[in-house]
Amino acid sequence: MQGGTLLKPLGPGKLKLNSDAGVFSDGSVGLGFVVQTDEGQPVLAGAKRMQVASSNSVFLEALALRFGVMVAWSQGYQIDTLETDSKSLMSSLQGRSVDASSMLIVEDIDIESRASGVRETSFVRRDANRAAHFFAHFSLSLSFECLWTDLFPASCTRLFVDDVRREPLNLV
Repeated sequence: MQGGTLLKPLGPGKLKLNSDAGVFSDGSVGLGFVVQTDEGQPVLAGAKRMQVASSNSVFLEALALRFGVMVAWSQGYQIDTLETDSKSLMSSLQGRSVDASSMLIVEDIDIESRASGVRETSFVRRDANRAAHFFAHFSLSLSFECLWTDLFPASCTRLFVDDVRREPLNLV
């Protein structure tokens, strides 16, 4: 996995995975992810609501990314790039710093990413992660894990294209 370099556009046939987590007023946590083509076309998305003992943001963002990576891998998708709007998680994934609360989850992500051929990780601004944010917050209405593969909620279709048009940030 390479990180911290300025990314080129994904290129035809390449897939990226964005993830996000949110904490709700009842203390539950929402995890969301979306897998998209280089043109912003969604191919897979997921949302899950759960109770966790930690409110550490890096831990929660790591849970969301692991959720996305594991589902995408189990569904047979070859992800080329992982994107998150958590600078701290990105630093952990790139080996620059490790948040103790999320160390095991980051190791899981690294192992799954290597096994599934992920080539790059990238930090993106929150405004370039709105589709994943949508699914994390959509989970508030769920009592079970939900995956989308063909039909996606109409209220988020514009977010897919908007997210792909925004540039990932260089963290070197």
